Parts: sequence; structure tokens; C-alpha cells
Amino acid sequence: MDVWQWTPLITLIALAGLKRVPQDQLEANMVDGASSFRNFFAIILPNLYPVLLIAVLLRFMDNFRFIDAILVLTGGGPADSTKILPVYLFEVSFRFFRLGRGAAIALTLLVVTIILGMILVRAFEGPKAKKGA
Repeated sequence: MDVWQWTPLITLIALAGLKRVPQDQLEANMVDGASSFRNFFAIILPNLYPVLLIAVLLRFMDNFRFIDAILVLTGGGPADSTKILPVYLFEVSFRFFRLGRGAAIALTLLVVTIILGMILVRAFEGPKAKKGA
């Protein structure tokens, strides 16, 4: 269900990134005799790094708040098989009314999301940024 819901957005983001690839660089690389694979790895992919980073970060952060579909479809699943951290947070906070514990879980989830987001930004850092450092 999540794939059907979010694939069009990611596709549009990737298409927008492909539109910003400079055509003159592609043509110059083709004149030099580069293959399609070489064009992809030397020109297209480095220009797509910022766009791919935005798309991955959007999906990553969205998955941490993915609760509505799980609650509607499985309610936590048979024997808690689909109980993820946001579902547990919801249960602790609003079903058992342990708001202090729920706030602690939410803060921990926020810190983990920030740290993993920073790791993703470093992993998707473009080759231009790595060469300059």
C-alpha cells in the first residue's frame, strides 16, 4: 500500500532531477566516445545526488511516522508481528495513557531520526563535496 501511495512522488522528484542534468555535458561526453553507462556514472548520477538525497530523506522520515495504514489494516498484527515503534508509541501514549513514557519514546524516536538523517546526508554526499574536503 505504501509503495502505491508514494511511488508517483518519488518518480516526479527523480524526473525533475533528470531535467536538471546539463545536456551539453552529456553531448561532450558522447563526442569523446563515452558509452551510455559511462554517461550515467560520470554525468547523470553526480547531478542526481542532491535530488536523490531529498527523495530518500523524505521517504525515510515518512516511514518513521507510518502508523495509520498499520493500525487500519492489521491493528498491530497477529501477535504484535506488525507492531513498529510508532504503533507502540501510540499504544503507550493514548491507549494506556502513560504520557511521560510516550513523550520519552517520541523524543528518542526524534533523536534517532535526526542521527540517521545525518548519516544518510553523509552517505549521499556528492563526489564534488568529498573532493573539496
